[in-house]
Amino acid sequence: MDQAVSGQGTAAEETASQETASQETAARETAGQGGVAVFDFDCTLTRVDSLLPWLRELAGPWRMAVALVPAAGAFLGAWGRGWGARRTAFKDALLVHVTRGRSVTSAQAAAERLGRHLRWLADQEDRFAAHRARGDFVVIATGSPRLVVEILTAERCRPDLLIGTELEVDEDQRLTGRMLGGNCVREEKARRVAALLARQGPFRESHGYGNLPHDRLMLELVDHAVVV
Repeated sequence: MDQAVSGQGTAAEETASQETASQETAARETAGQGGVAVFDFDCTLTRVDSLLPWLRELAGPWRMAVALVPAAGAFLGAWGRGWGARRTAFKDALLVHVTRGRSVTSAQAAAERLGRHLRWLADQEDRFAAHRARGDFVVIATGSPRLVVEILTAERCRPDLLIGTELEVDEDQRLTGRMLGGNCVREEKARRVAALLARQGPFRESHGYGNLPHDRLMLELVDHAVVV
């Protein structure tokens, strides 16, 4: 590897799995035998993390501030389990307190508002566009909610395939606050990308773009890695 520095329980999970499978089936037709480029999203294509700004757009600053208190408690409660586990506990608690009961429509509208002022990294956008221009299969793998990043990338840096954290939706099309299939970061993100490369490949060559330490395992999977 070269490296450069720069719900309803099971039913909801099956639905999310089916949606992901449909997305991959459509994307597989464009993969071919060319190259593949895998981009992280937050702080790789964008200047800042998108999760907290999205939650603030969804809930408003006051409710967001209130939700940070139990989320901080969850972070401290997971102190002995390692940095990654503490961050996931924080995220899990924050999603429960901010998104539970919110409609999917309102979540998407919040993402649209965020997209109007989200700041992007121009040099990484150029790299993304260059891979698209040469016909590479372009993937975004992110820990942010997939339903959010789908909207943020709809008109800018739209990938052939998007891998992200899935949020559970109940039968009334409201968020439950739960993540489906785990938090798509670090080991879990690398596992999903490795599975994707195995299913969609073989590829002529592979490129990866991300930041450290969060994307180290994902970047180890590709031939040419760029640390942003």
